[in-house]
Amino acid sequence: MQSTGVLTSGTGYSAAGLSIGPSHLSGTHQLEGGGPLEATLGIRSRQASPTLVLLTVSMCTMLYALTLTIVNVVLPQLQGALSATPDQISWVVTLNVIATAVATPTTGWFVSKWGQRKVMLWAVAGFSLSSLACATADALVPLLI
Repeated sequence: MQSTGVLTSGTGYSAAGLSIGPSHLSGTHQLEGGGPLEATLGIRSRQASPTLVLLTVSMCTMLYALTLTIVNVVLPQLQGALSATPDQISWVVTLNVIATAVATPTTGWFVSKWGQRKVMLWAVAGFSLSSLACATADALVPLLI
């Protein structure tokens, strides 16, 4: 495999129309409305609407709060349907709180690795699938797992 790159003036590297070097990182090569990264790689940064971000985070928070409310309201019916004792059925709420306590710091690590948008989409998808699995559980053990 042969490289098609060319060294430019001893300080940078140019390949396939992309130039990388100290002059491009200094911010002196800016395009209209963009920074050095846009000038160098032709990448435009996408700014999310603050209103859309607020709406998305609010909806996800409401989704979680709604789930906690539903679980606490449905607990007596769940206990009867699954023939569980009060001590056994209390594990549903306890494990929900433990899962939240574990997921919260883990989410921060995922965000730093993959970005906010991807993590939010995967979290909502995982939450939806988990909720579906809980809804289809016909015994206490599958519900708890």
